[in-house]
Amino acid sequence: ELRWIDWSSFPSPLSATESELAVKEPPGLKLNVPKLPEATPLKSAGLQDRGTLRIGFEHQLVLSESHGLPVRAGYAFIPTGLTEDSSANLVDADLQLLSAGTGLNWRAPSEVLPGTLKLDVHGQWGLLHERALSAQAGRDAENTEVTAGGYFVAAGLTLAYEFAPR
Repeated sequence: ELRWIDWSSFPSPLSATESELAVKEPPGLKLNVPKLPEATPLKSAGLQDRGTLRIGFEHQLVLSESHGLPVRAGYAFIPTGLTEDSSANLVDADLQLLSAGTGLNWRAPSEVLPGTLKLDVHGQWGLLHERALSAQAGRDAENTEVTAGGYFVAAGLTLAYEFAPR
């Protein structure tokens, strides 16, 4: 799958322009609701459109008339929408994902359960490419450089039952 992410069409993030909180007071209770500070518009995030790539396959191995073993694997590349000169305080980096999964499908395990019982195990490894970003802690603070990157591992186990059509 090739997909186009239209990041540049996202509107510039702006702070809320309301200066009062909308609070409904319970009967007989008077609350001192503070006014919000004046909203400060933020600069555009400076995002650019990007293409992503996702590849995957699944194959069902037939073990017997009632048992199947699905085998899956996938890869995805998701580039960041941030440009090198973006002034937004957003932490983002290019992402690569590898995933794999397998399980056991048991069709009609009994007369009481005529559908399919499915046990699935899956895992994912993700790599965020290291990227140096310029960040500003507050309105009057100096710019500092933040490095984003690293990897993560995720895993899961799913048990499901698919009802058989009558």
